Amino acid sequence: MSSDDDVHCDSLSGTALFGRPSSVPPSRAAARRKSRARLAVCILAGALFGAAGVFATTHGVSRLPSYIAQHVQGRTDNYSAAFAAEAGKRTLGVRQLPFSPVVSAIGKVSFEPEQLAAIGANALGIVRRVAKYEGDSVKRGEVLAEIGSPAEAGREAAGALRAQQLPQRILGVSLLRSPLDGTIVERRIVTGQSVRGERVVFVVANLDRLSLTLSLDEAQARRLLVGDRVELAREASTDVLGSGSVTAVEAAASADPGSKLRVSIGVDNRARRLRAGQAVTARIFSSF
Repeated sequence: MSSDDDVHCDSLSGTALFGRPSSVPPSRAAARRKSRARLAVCILAGALFGAAGVFATTHGVSRLPSYIAQHVQGRTDNYSAAFAAEAGKRTLGVRQLPFSPVVSAIGKVSFEPEQLAAIGANALGIVRRVAKYEGDSVKRGEVLAEIGSPAEAGREAAGALRAQQLPQRILGVSLLRSPLDGTIVERRIVTGQSVRGERVVFVVANLDRLSLTLSLDEAQARRLLVGDRVELAREASTDVLGSGSVTAVEAAASADPGSKLRVSIGVDNRARRLRAGQAVTARIFSSF
């Protein structure tokens, strides 16, 4: 027989419910609670994902980024064109170039020796006229100044009498002419000044071509070859003012690796961004 404790009644109908209620072990109860919690999280995640889809559709976003289209295989990053467009990736070509060491040194720009001319007064006399001044451009053979010489005038007059010919020009006037195309960089005479024949009165230079001489360690100079490209910039600056190339490398005079060698550089100055006497940093791109 069952005791009173074994009989349970429905409180509403009074119907007896037979059998002892089954009890659940604590471990199972905990597992059920965890399952219910995971189910709740899944439901919440699904709701959030659905809301994101509604938001994307409402705001005109066609689809989410295709992250699934990117994967790494070995050392290669693979992705689709659609993913690249969404992520803003660009593909650039890579090519192998020979390594060119750069030798840097500071020096002063000067006139090209072969493009510089010092013009002396060709007679003892008085400056009658100055035709060209500093900064003027001149052509080869163009008159720079006139010098009147009484002594020369007497000799020319005597020669004309002996030849019984009338002089074709003013006697005793010497013309100073430019020996090259260039620019007047120095003028040392004025009208009415007395000059001697050996005195330098004009300096003409071709400013399209300048020169730079550097003193480099032998180890650095050995890396350079005639024709190596050169960039010139102001000291402590990367602003390129001009370019040129190596024109000569002095041969080593001793076996001392610490000795200094001169390296000559020809400079293209057609842009007129450099001037003689200016200190610059030269970057020489060695092709050795």
